[in-house]
Amino acid sequence: MGIFGKFLKPDIEKMKRNRDVEGLVRALKYKDSGVRATAILALGEMGEPAVIPLIEALKDKDRYVQGGAAVALGKIGKPAVEPLVRALKDKKWNVLAGAVAVLGEMGDTSATEPLIRALRDEGYFKAKKSQE
Repeated sequence: MGIFGKFLKPDIEKMKRNRDVEGLVRALKYKDSGVRATAILALGEMGEPAVIPLIEALKDKDRYVQGGAAVALGKIGKPAVEPLVRALKDKKWNVLAGAVAVLGEMGDTSATEPLIRALRDEGYFKAKKSQE
């Protein structure tokens, strides 16, 4: 993030206006979860280039950032389906839950079978139980 990134708050609105996906991705590493959440929402408007960083953001330590990433992925739509299906294999409950929720809401039929498998998989429920 560089020396200035540690002290200066990222200008998310400017990055959004400039469609600066790389800058928004860097903002996901900022210490303030409010900045990260705002960057997530902006990334959701960037479309396909933001899918992978948003999948990674499902792993953020802040649940509001995680939820924002799920919502942003849902807004992106079809380009997010395949990476979300891959995320169904993640062992972290927050990633699995986010992927399940977004895919279910998107209603893309190509995700039906992977969703059924994930929900039947014992690992899904083990992951949930370990987070309770």
